Amino acid sequence: MNVIVSEEYTPERQEDLRAEVRRIMEVDGLSQSDIARESGIKYGTFTGWLAGTYNGRNEEKAAEVAKWLHARKEKAAMAAVLPEPPSFLATPTAQEIVTVLQWCKTAHDFGAVVGVPGVGKTKTFEYFRDVTPHVWMITLEPSVRGVHQVLTRMCTVMKLPEKRPTMLSSAIFDFIRGKEGLIIVDEAHQATIEALDQLRAFADPETGGAGVVVGGNHALMSRVKNGGSANSQLTSRVGMSRALPRARPADIAGLIEAWKVEDKEIVKYLTMVGRKPGALRNITKTMRLAVLQSRGAAQPLSIDHVRRAWTQLSGSAETSEE
Repeated sequence: MNVIVSEEYTPERQEDLRAEVRRIMEVDGLSQSDIARESGIKYGTFTGWLAGTYNGRNEEKAAEVAKWLHARKEKAAMAAVLPEPPSFLATPTAQEIVTVLQWCKTAHDFGAVVGVPGVGKTKTFEYFRDVTPHVWMITLEPSVRGVHQVLTRMCTVMKLPEKRPTMLSSAIFDFIRGKEGLIIVDEAHQATIEALDQLRAFADPETGGAGVVVGGNHALMSRVKNGGSANSQLTSRVGMSRALPRARPADIAGLIEAWKVEDKEIVKYLTMVGRKPGALRNITKTMRLAVLQSRGAAQPLSIDHVRRAWTQLSGSAETSEE
């Protein structure tokens, strides 16, 4: 890392920096390892500099620490003015999703919730996990899609120490058995058919496992319901499911109301934004940016702020208000 070292990093200035770092460690509960990772300084180098025992160019390391401290303050300042989105909303769509989650947890069933991005699937999954005992949630991605990868991530979430590939499934079964629990797998369209079948196995009532709900895009439903003979066992075990093709008008209206928007022109514009791909997520991102910009300009929120925010986020010159 090339750091511009100025003459201000005298021994006295470095002691001030060390004191500031120690204060942050005490107040925010950060470890030396945390700070070394965040600042990009090697752990041994950082600990030596902090203790005053580093034999290298201390001024250069002080400059790197000062850069980290500055970035941390900038981030805190941004967080202080960035508006928080509304907490979980029990929209009609969210209530439909919760119905699937509750049923699968109670009945040890295998269910699916699919839909376009931005209709609230993930937020509802997270809410249900946070307010319901014995609910475990994992999120898949392109690098986590096979049986071993999925089981490893489940063990991490469940805090299971098992590492042997052939014993991961047994360890999970032993852990969930008798708990009347639920496993939620978000972005499950990333999973292989074999991984989906392994998840289905956890919901088999004969094994005494747990309910399982997979969530993802519409391609997921095709795979678990219309996969043909290659995964007929998976298809036959799909219980309650919901397809969410778009955000409902009531969902959009509820989120706009939660943002405490009363201006009719802004309401109309945000309603249009909520009908676009991205749905409710569009509204929240647009409002956060619009409110941030209005506060920065010391102005009340206006339709101009909202239009400008959506234009910046969507990359379009303007959006037709249909």
